[in-house]
This record gives sequence, structure tokens and C-alpha cells, in this order.
Amino acid sequence: MLKTIDRFFSWVPLTLKMLIITSLVGMTGFYLINKYDKQILHSLFANQEERMIDVRGQEDKHNFERYAKSFLQIVTITLSQKSLYEYMQSSEWLNPTLSVKEYSITQPEWFPSESLLKDYPVINYAILFDKEGLPRQVYENSIEKLPNSLLKPQQSLFRNSTNQIYTATVDGRLLLIAYGVLQDSAGKPVAHIVLASHINDLFLSFAHENLTKDHIVAIFAGNEPVSVASNMPQLIRYGTPLSILSNNYYLEEHLLHDLSPPAIPLRFVSLFPKNENDPLIQSIIRKKWIDNSIITVIVIASFIVIIYWITSRIEHLTIEIVNYTQSYFGTKPGKVKLGDELLVLENRFEHMMDEINSYREEINKAKGELETKVIERTEELWETNGKLLDEIEERKKAEEKNRRNYLTQNVISSVLSMSLQPSSLEELLQDTLNLILSIPWLSLQSKGAIFLLDEKGITLNMTVQKDLSPVLLDRCANLPLGRCLCGMAAKEKRIVFSNHIDEDHEIKYDSMMPHGHFCVPIIYGERVLGVINLYIKDSHLYNKEEEDFLKAIANTIAGVIERSKVSDELAHSHTLLQTLIDSIPDSIYFKDKNNRFVKVNKAKAMHSGTIPEKMLGRTDFDFLKEEDAKQSFEDDEFVKLNGITIENKIERHTRKNGDEVWLSVYKLPWRDKAGDIIGTMGISRDITQLKSVEEKLLENEKQLSFLAYHDPLTTLPNRLLFSDRIKQTIAYSKRQNKKFALMFLDLDHFKDINDTLGHDKGDELLKEVAKRLKQCIRESDTVARQGGDEFVFLLADIHSREDVKSVTSKIIKTLETDFLLGDTQMSITTSIGISIFPKDGENIDTLVKKADIALYNAKAAGRNNYQFYNVKIA
Repeated sequence: MLKTIDRFFSWVPLTLKMLIITSLVGMTGFYLINKYDKQILHSLFANQEERMIDVRGQEDKHNFERYAKSFLQIVTITLSQKSLYEYMQSSEWLNPTLSVKEYSITQPEWFPSESLLKDYPVINYAILFDKEGLPRQVYENSIEKLPNSLLKPQQSLFRNSTNQIYTATVDGRLLLIAYGVLQDSAGKPVAHIVLASHINDLFLSFAHENLTKDHIVAIFAGNEPVSVASNMPQLIRYGTPLSILSNNYYLEEHLLHDLSPPAIPLRFVSLFPKNENDPLIQSIIRKKWIDNSIITVIVIASFIVIIYWITSRIEHLTIEIVNYTQSYFGTKPGKVKLGDELLVLENRFEHMMDEINSYREEINKAKGELETKVIERTEELWETNGKLLDEIEERKKAEEKNRRNYLTQNVISSVLSMSLQPSSLEELLQDTLNLILSIPWLSLQSKGAIFLLDEKGITLNMTVQKDLSPVLLDRCANLPLGRCLCGMAAKEKRIVFSNHIDEDHEIKYDSMMPHGHFCVPIIYGERVLGVINLYIKDSHLYNKEEEDFLKAIANTIAGVIERSKVSDELAHSHTLLQTLIDSIPDSIYFKDKNNRFVKVNKAKAMHSGTIPEKMLGRTDFDFLKEEDAKQSFEDDEFVKLNGITIENKIERHTRKNGDEVWLSVYKLPWRDKAGDIIGTMGISRDITQLKSVEEKLLENEKQLSFLAYHDPLTTLPNRLLFSDRIKQTIAYSKRQNKKFALMFLDLDHFKDINDTLGHDKGDELLKEVAKRLKQCIRESDTVARQGGDEFVFLLADIHSREDVKSVTSKIIKTLETDFLLGDTQMSITTSIGISIFPKDGENIDTLVKKADIALYNAKAAGRNNYQFYNVKIA
């Protein structure tokens, strides 16, 4: 066979044969190395791809959460708006009768401007609640109707969810909701703000706008999950089942908690196409292919150079051998025997094969070193991949723990919410038992019971149950402490766990199926209130997380039971209190936080012109004129806000029919057991007759007080009041390093007017002069009558003499205008003397004395002028 092939290629030169063989060997090596590299890459990327998908899925979830948290920044911006405070200070905000909420499709004044919201998601709804949880203003920015449930949030949500964000299914729509509270200086709530936005395709596209076109994120809902939102609705449409996508996509799921009861399973899923031509893998394979191609070309080129060198060397040796042979045998050039030529060629071929084998050994050695490095690198990658898998497992465990903690808090919140409903304790316990038995992650059978301890503390009475057999309903209706598992749990105050029917399970019957129990005592403080009895499957393994959860639920139920007992006691006390207050002749009433009457006695109803039953649930605005009702409302708000009692407050109450009464009122805060203010209490007494007498006395007292400090003729301050004001001005000016001027004014020749026209005309003139003088000074200045025709001025806070000169010039010019007194027209002039504090003196006596000296000089200078005091004048 080989000989046949050799004869077939005998016409091909030896050098060309070697080149062909070298090329075939190089290409075969390239193929084998490339195939081996692909196997290594696929092996490496099998685990690395899963890690990459998990990491990218985590990043997608974190991007969604960071985008959602921007709602809290919007709440902070909203609460800091000045326009929000101005809106809440308006009379409409304080009006308790306002119940119609205001809708707006444009941004209200108190909402941040568009420039402040440009980096945040679109807000579909913004609702402003008052501190009682009533909606006052609603801003809508959505084609979908506002969910009515958003307008009626539970009070517990306001108390426990301040400045937080939630996902919730409201009226069948998935929303992102943010809550914020505005507090006063005392830390009490004034208003609540709720922001909401639909979590839909548009929302997800904003939150993940930097993703590539083949990178999809979506939210799936339900036990059989279907798509409700996607950043690429053209690929993942609304209602697409998650199950049909696993064939074409890698899925990375994360739980998205839904607060709305009952909880709806929500999944945040990142989807990556299953494509063997993954860009990252292909880029690595492509680079490896290029590297192998370059190596192969270099090897082939090296072989060609080596063969060329060997061939040239052989030809050179052949020529020398032939020449030597011809010389040795004595033959002519070009004539060598055939045997000698074959011998030369054989030696030349053997030498060439030795060199080829030498190079082959070097190549095999280099290949071995390369394979060793690949193996070492592979082991390093496997070790790193193992560490990453461990980290992923730890993260999954932590996420599962957080999920269960969330579910625990959700169940507790549901129990507390149910306790606020107007239902009996038995109905509440039945709903709580059904809720516990419906929790999917608890390994419970769908039956159980709740026992309550009787008042004597010796017997457990079955209060509610689910799916228990008639035999157990009869035998377990009343259990003494210590009997069976429930009695043991109550007596020893500990959780009793049993995963099979043993000797402690005292109550048995023939057809009883194998099962186990969690018996959880309900303890409040140190007192046992009852036991929760839950059925588990036979041979169920003990789980510490289940026990901790049931202990938390039992503690919550204990608080609910105590609250129910207190409510019953409160109802009994209410009856006694109503009987007592109805027997008191004074008006007594209780108002809630919204100033609605909760309790009134007969006297209060009589003063309001109605009967007690018609006052309950209504406010003063229903019985009094608006002005009086508004004043009463403001007093109630003051008492609630400051916790201060108003004593002996005199109020006028004008009924709707026009009847007017005066009351002496005590108003004090109404507090609960914890000391929190829940309303106001009031006691009032009719003092209408006393008020009439008091008003007359008060009017007389005011007239006497006015006359004590004012001139009866001109109503200007008299000497006593002016002296007090100048003392205050001296003290103030010393502290603030200020100046003021004291001016004495005297009417020129006033005595002649009295002598010629009479004192009545003189008095009329003084009144008119007083009116004009008051128009010449500032509100901060004072003009007083010293007596006769003398007036004195106090010009506070002056900077220089120029300030005083402008006032005195204005006074002189004003008084120069003729006066018309009846049918008599007359003109007068005036003289003014001025002293300056502190230059001319720092006490009253010195300043008065020097101003009087300056006045004397003004008269001496011809009257109708003003003079400042100076040493030369003195």
C-alpha cells in the first residue's frame, strides 16, 4: 500500500511532499486543539453561566428596588414644600365639616414642580390625608380610575408605615405605594401623604432602561404565575404563563412581597434567552480560534523555514559530496554512479529525519507544559466556582429567612387589623385560627382549636375550632389544667410539641388517625389566657422557625384578648358614667378627636336646645351660630394639641334659633390609659345674668382706666402715661445705644383766645390741635398734653437732628393753617423747644428742664419757631 502511494507521488519533488505533510499535520493539530478548547470552555461556562445569570438577576432586582425607593425622596420633597404648610393653615383645612375631597388632574400647589420630579418615576396618584385619615385632596395622573381602597387606608397603616414603600395589589391592580407623615414640633402627626404608581410595563421600562434588547425583566403573579408587567411587552405580553417560558429562557426568580391581604404571590423574574451562541462564550471561542490559527501558521511557517534550510544544506552537501566523489573516483563532473547518488540521498534523508525528530520532541515538550498550565487554571476556576456557589447558597438561605420574617409580620398585622373591626372576640379568634391554618409554609393539617381559660383559672374552654370530630368536640369542650397536651401546655406555660400519639395524649378514641400537635400557650405577662391547639402530620420533624412563629402569633392573640376584655369593662363603665353625668345640673360633655359629641348629659342637651340622642356624632356647628362654633372648635383644638386645661373660659353660645347664653367653661384633655389625648371633656355653667352685670362693671372700669392715663379733653396721653413711656424709652435707648428727642410745644398767645372767645372755643381749638399733632408723628412716637396749651413729644429712635427738624417743620406748617370752629375762623402759631438723649441728658428731669429752656428761647426769638438746647442758650 505504502509503495503504491510512493509510486503514485514519485513525480512530486521531495520538498513539496514534506510541505504537504507538514500542512496536514498542522491543520490536524489545530482541529484537535480547537476541539479540546471548546470542551474546556463549555465545561467552565456550564457553572459560570448559572452564576452570571444569578448575579445579573440580583442586579435587576436591586435596580427595581432602588428605583422604587425614589418614591421616599418624593415624599420628603413634598413634605418640605412651603405651599403644603400654607394649604394646611387655611381655614378649609381646619374646618371639621369639610368631607368632600378635592380632585385635580394638574399638580396642586403643594406638590413638587415638574423640575424637581424630572429624575423620578411618573406619579399616578398623590393623596393628602388629615391626621384622622380622611382624604382632603387627591391628585390623579392616570387614565385608570383611582382605586377606592387607597382613600380608606387603615389607621394601623399610618401608625406603622411612616416613610416606607410597599408593593400592594389594590382593586386588582399592582401598585407601588409610599407613605409619609408631617409632624408638628411636638412630634404629633398633622397630615399624611400617600403616593402611588402602577407597576406596569412602562414602570419596568423606566426602572431598567439600560438593559440590552434581549434582556427581559417581568413580574408574575398568582399560584400559577402569569405575567402582569414586563419591560418588553412585545415579547412577554400580559397574561403570559411563566411555565411556557422556561423552554426558551433562563429564569432567575426573586420573591416580591405583596402587603395587600390576602397576600398574592408575586415573583420578580429576570429572563435570559437560551442561545448556544452566547455573545460572551462566542467572543472567547473566537479569540481562542484566532490564537490557535496564529500558532498553527507560525508552526507551519517555522517548518517551512526549517525544511528550506535543511534542503539548502543537503543540496550544498550533495554538491560537495559529488565533487569529492568525482575527485576521489577520478570521474568527470556530472558523471557519478547511480549507487553513489542513492547513498548520498539516503544519508541526506536520515540526517533530515534526525532533525525533524528533534523538533518534534521540543514541540511535544511545549505541548505538555501548555496542557499542565490549562489543568492548573481549570482547577483554580473550579475552586472559585465552588466558593461562588457557597455564597449563592448563603444568600438564598438569608432571603428565605427574610421572607418568613416578612410573612410573620404580615400575619400579625392582619390579626391586629381584624381586632380593630367591630366584631366579637369569638369571631376574631375564629378568623385568626383560619388565617393560621391557611399559611402555606407551616406544616399544619387544616384543623385545630383555640381554648380560653375560665375566670377561676382552672379549666380550658374550647372557644373556636375547625374540622374537629364530634368526639373531640364533646371530650375537649372543658379541659382541666394539666390534662392532655393542651392542659400540660397551659399548666407549664410552655409550647408542647408531639409528632405522634403518645402517653401524654390522654384523650383518644378508636377511629383516631395518626397525627401530632403544636400546643401553644397564650400568655399575657405572667397570666395564661388560653391555648392554641394545631394538628401536624404524623412523624413531622420539629422546626424551630415554626415554633418561633407560633409563639409570636400567640403573643399577638394575648394582646387582642386583653383588649377585648378591656372593651367589655369600658362598656360597663360607660353605662355608670352616663347615669352619673345625667344627674348633674351643669353641662357635661365628651368630644372625640374630630370634635364630635360622644357623651352628653341632659343639661348640655337642654342648653343646646335638643335631646342627648340627637347630639351624639355631631359638632357645635350643628347647634350654634358659625362664629361661636368656630371659637369653640379652636379652643378644643388648643386643648388637644397642647394638653392644657382651659379654666373659667367665658363663652357666648348663640343657638340656631337666635337664643344667646353665656357659659363659664372648663375644657380639659380626654386621655386614654396610655396617657394619649383622644379628645376633650367639658363642664359649663350658665352665667348669662352674671355676665350682664359684669359687662356693665367692666365698661365702667374701662372708662376709669382710660381717664387715669389720658387727657379727658383731647384723649391724648396725660402727664402720668407720658412719664412712663419716656422711662421705657430711656431704658431701651441705653441698651440699644439709640437716640431720641424730647420736644416741648406751646401755642403762642393762647390766653388771648380764651379771654376773647371764651373757654369753650379754646377747648374746641385744643381738640383740633391735638388731631393735627397726631398726624405729624409716627406710630412709634408719642404726643401728650401736659396741661393748658402745652404739649410734649417723644420722638424715638432718631439718627440725627435732621430727623427732628423735619418733624418740627411739619408741625409748625400744619398749625399755621387756619382753624374753622363753627362760624369762627382763626389762626395760631407755636413755639417748640428740643432736647436730645443722651447728648443733653440721660434722665427725665434733665431732659425736661433743657427742653423747657429751649422752648423759652424759641419764644424769646420771636415765637413761631423751634430751638435745640445748647450750652450758649443755657
